[in-house]
Amino acid sequence: MKKLLVRVNFNVLAAETILKLNSGKSMKLIAQHLWTKDDKKNWMAATYEYNFSSRFSVFASDMYNYGNDNTTDKKHFYNFGGNYSKGKTRFSLSYGRQRGGLLCLGGICRVVPEATGFTFTINTSF
Repeated sequence: MKKLLVRVNFNVLAAETILKLNSGKSMKLIAQHLWTKDDKKNWMAATYEYNFSSRFSVFASDMYNYGNDNTTDKKHFYNFGGNYSKGKTRFSLSYGRQRGGLLCLGGICRVVPEATGFTFTINTSF
């Protein structure tokens, strides 16, 4: 199998803010923009998260490839869902569109295909 190495030059601007409310509630907003003349061009993304407590939160996010030269590839990659934690275990359920490519979470990276549907995850530590 032949491996292909591609170099992409880009600039990224990211902003994040958290508003702490009473009784352990909080709101978080993340906005990002990526500029490049290479690959699939410009992207923008935003995530809104509401934490009802340290145990339960909901979120909505969207990533849009508005700069792609191929108009059929100018897609929104939306995702929304929630998380619940009990002890050292976290349960997550979400629905949305997954962008294909390299996905890195918690320091673990893997190649994933583009897909739309539900995702259920359980993370635990022991």
